[in-house]
Amino acid sequence: MQRMLLQKWCLAFLLVNVIRGHVTPMPIDHNQVTDVRLSDRTSLLTGKVQVYCRNAWHTLCDTVGLKPFDDNNVCEQYHEFLYKNFENNKYGLGEGSNADVCVKPSLESCMEVEELYSSKPMVLTCEGKPPQDPVILIYGQFPESQSTVPEMYEGDIMHMRCEVTGGIPKPTITWSYPVTTGVSVNETFGRKQEMEGWVVIFYQTINIILRSDHNQAKFTCTVSLRDDRMETHVYLQVKFLPTITVPVSVTVQESTMTIIRCTVRSNPESNTELLGPDGNVIPISDQHQDATDQDMTFYDFTIGPVTPSDWGKTYTCRATYHQRGVHGSRSSRTTLYVQYAPVITLQTNYVVTDFSDVTMDCVVKSFPHSTINWTNENGVLLPYETVMTPSAAGHSTITARLHFSQVRPKLSGNYVCTAHNIINQLQIMKSATTNLHVK
Repeated sequence: MQRMLLQKWCLAFLLVNVIRGHVTPMPIDHNQVTDVRLSDRTSLLTGKVQVYCRNAWHTLCDTVGLKPFDDNNVCEQYHEFLYKNFENNKYGLGEGSNADVCVKPSLESCMEVEELYSSKPMVLTCEGKPPQDPVILIYGQFPESQSTVPEMYEGDIMHMRCEVTGGIPKPTITWSYPVTTGVSVNETFGRKQEMEGWVVIFYQTINIILRSDHNQAKFTCTVSLRDDRMETHVYLQVKFLPTITVPVSVTVQESTMTIIRCTVRSNPESNTELLGPDGNVIPISDQHQDATDQDMTFYDFTIGPVTPSDWGKTYTCRATYHQRGVHGSRSSRTTLYVQYAPVITLQTNYVVTDFSDVTMDCVVKSFPHSTINWTNENGVLLPYETVMTPSAAGHSTITARLHFSQVRPKLSGNYVCTAHNIINQLQIMKSATTNLHVK
């Protein structure tokens, strides 16, 4: 009987003190904590910590000030494909009124709900491991060197991916490159399996239609996560057929030497030669690369001394190549124009009868074209007719035609045909004289 009375007295004492708040209630079994979440999130990975127990969600309070549970269990559910990737999680105090109802922090037991007026809701910020150094993959394979990639050809489509493992929140991946045409970007993320399980990877892929100006172009991948910044880069190796640039024409003064330059851009370097008008190979006099473009080579060929008969002749620059088992060549032509002084053809004398007609032709060849005058022996300018005759070489011959009708003996005498042109800012004059005798 005394034992039963003692048990009843202890039970009554415990009940009274529980009601007065002097005794902590007995914890509910931890199996009743069925879920955990971040509530009222200010970002993807920051929010109030809540547990689900006793058929309701309850906010954890900061009353203990200790890390109450393995926060990875909370953080990992807010980012797909994560596996033990958080290590820098931080706790803090959230905003809320003193009337907020919260529970003492523990995931091992769900405490009786109390109105803790001096508490603030517990806020968890999930921060993961920094990302690993990025790597660049070509067609899904690592390049032999992080500075170069396998050789490819102009017109090929190349897929190049920058991949980074880890990083919470999601790191930012950016590509930078000096050329933009033919480049498209696709960003995504996935997961891969390692010994400990699945880990998250992020990657950004660029798809490139290769052009000649992509050769030796630097492609840089930069990964940023807050203050962390890492980068890696590759230089592309692109083979392409030669492109040839020669001047449309070369103008040179007679009796001098000149240089015809063939500019060839190719990878690898092409076999380049200059063919003369008769198909003969002219030897290279000089060869050097461009200072800023290693794929561009200048080939110089010396021609001369030139004569007026070289006017209009064609020279061919030819570059031969061998790529992917195919032999071929490309070529481009230039035309030589020779500047020369007037060459005059004029009959030395004319003998005609009284009251007859006479025509005296002064034929002038030159380049550039000449200005022509007819004068008598007294220096008086005479009118004449101009006749242009195209030559086989492509330039014109000018005929200055001086005509007299029903001549009389008084017209007998010397007549002068004068022609002049300008070469290198110098005026060059030539003349020829004919004699007219009227019987």
